[in-house]
Amino acid sequence: MSTSASHDHRGDVAWCQRADREAGYSDSLEGFVLTHSIAGGTGSGMGSYLLEAINDRFPKKLIQTYR
Repeated sequence: MSTSASHDHRGDVAWCQRADREAGYSDSLEGFVLTHSIAGGTGSGMGSYLLEAINDRFPKKLIQTYR
């Protein structure tokens, strides 16, 4: 089995906990700003993954991206 094809879901839980904690510090969370790559390499996959995860976790919040 190739390690590049597998995904370690422990990071998902840690990311969600950090995002929830930071969102909890806000009196009025408006949304998120993310700078990411779409041209390939680690940045494109990770950026796309984070965008999807943020949208799944906070569906009613604004997401602004810069590429």
